[in-house]
Amino acid sequence: MITGYTKMAGVIATPIKHSLSPLIHNSAYQFAKLDAVYLAFDVETKNCQPAFEAITALNMMGVNISMPYKTQAYQFADEVSEVSRRLGVCNTLINREGLIYGTTTDGYGFSQSLKDEKVDAELKKVVILGAGGASKAVAYQLGLENAAEIHIFKRNNETFAVEKNHFLAFNQYFKSNYYFHSFSDQHILQEKISNCDILINATNVGMAEASKLSPIKDANCLQERTIVFDLIYNPLETKLMCQAREKNCHVINGVGMLLHQAAASYELMTGEKMAIEHVKQILLTELKRRETYENIIK
Repeated sequence: MITGYTKMAGVIATPIKHSLSPLIHNSAYQFAKLDAVYLAFDVETKNCQPAFEAITALNMMGVNISMPYKTQAYQFADEVSEVSRRLGVCNTLINREGLIYGTTTDGYGFSQSLKDEKVDAELKKVVILGAGGASKAVAYQLGLENAAEIHIFKRNNETFAVEKNHFLAFNQYFKSNYYFHSFSDQHILQEKISNCDILINATNVGMAEASKLSPIKDANCLQERTIVFDLIYNPLETKLMCQAREKNCHVINGVGMLLHQAAASYELMTGEKMAIEHVKQILLTELKRRETYENIIK
């Protein structure tokens, strides 16, 4: 029952109408019996600034931020966490009595998902495919967890040099060694995957229209000891994950990361812990329903 006392939170992005964030947060509110509602706001670029200003104008608890507004959110915040300062983005804005605190919870979500799977990244060799926002958060978190080597692979396009500098700057913060490569260097890619402990797909290859594709051309580079973490959660099983299972790899999808990053922002907004397992079952049911629907319409 929504009343004049109901608190509000939401997610700002475009496109965002099919976001799972409202399902996650509203399920958690209902379980905790919180008088709150979480909405998805599809905001045009010209309305980005007014949308951020509405956080305090409407006395919202806070908002999550998705593409393409994470950099703008960082610039809007009155105060930011250390991780956001080093990444230059925020995926969460919290209303603290009229002042906006910004942070990013993606790295935390990744870390907690590894813990759920009893995976320790310390002193491990890691390969990350892709150099977008999720990749940056994951790469930074791996430094916090003292991974030995982190090899990032990106398409050699107009942003290659800028992103290379951004990732290699992490070398000054951590003992971990960061390296940046082009996807076109297939020999190096195959060699690094063959010798890594953890392979992470942070590209969108394997999602939606690309669901039948894999970000790696030759699955023979996968070793049985390799942990393969695909950040994609829809579909629940990507082509890369299928390839990895055939090689008896330890396979992880993006559901845990999605849940834990949401749980971190939920706690910042409400001051309470999210009922992770309860929400996870609801989320999995919805993801399976969407997969079934998408297979029918195909």
